[in-house]
Amino acid sequence: LFDKAYTAVRTTDNQGTALSESEYVLLDAEAGDPEAPGVGFKIQGDTTITVTNTRNNQKIVVYKTDDSTPATPLGGAQFTVNNETITSSSESESLGYTEVITLPVSTTLYSLVETQAPSGYIPQTSEVQVTVSADGVSYDNQAAEFDDELKAYKIIVTNKAGTELPETGGIGTDVFAAVGGVMALFAGAVLMLRRRRKAFDA
Repeated sequence: LFDKAYTAVRTTDNQGTALSESEYVLLDAEAGDPEAPGVGFKIQGDTTITVTNTRNNQKIVVYKTDDSTPATPLGGAQFTVNNETITSSSESESLGYTEVITLPVSTTLYSLVETQAPSGYIPQTSEVQVTVSADGVSYDNQAAEFDDELKAYKIIVTNKAGTELPETGGIGTDVFAAVGGVMALFAGAVLMLRRRRKAFDA
């Protein structure tokens, strides 16, 4: 709240003293910025002014834990969160939390993707769908819990212990399948030859 000379006379964290009857300007800006949009008014007697704000962004943090023991935090997981207009990356630390990420309120869903699993854990292949609105944050159709200490909404993502067989490179499941198929064909060929020899000898 500023007077006509744009000198701050009241802020939301300083109630100050009663205002005298005069003309004032209500600004959501730093003192002394006459270019900021504001509302001018004049006080004559007791006056109550109500100002509301609409949140245009929310803060989230990803918490990575063990699937079988949720109380066990996991570090080393890497994530990317994105929608049509923004992409952000983060990594979980030893306590399981990533850094706090600020996301604009959007009507488009955000996709949270794990790009690297913690060492000794199977990667999370499914994307987490995140909704960011002025009222809060939800993910996979459940409300995210607000962490009072971090001042951010917590999204919990779990991993199962184990290792994933490689799909390409090295000896993967495809190689075993191919070898099995070749062995089956070879066994079939040998069986046919034996039958032909028995028929010829007869």
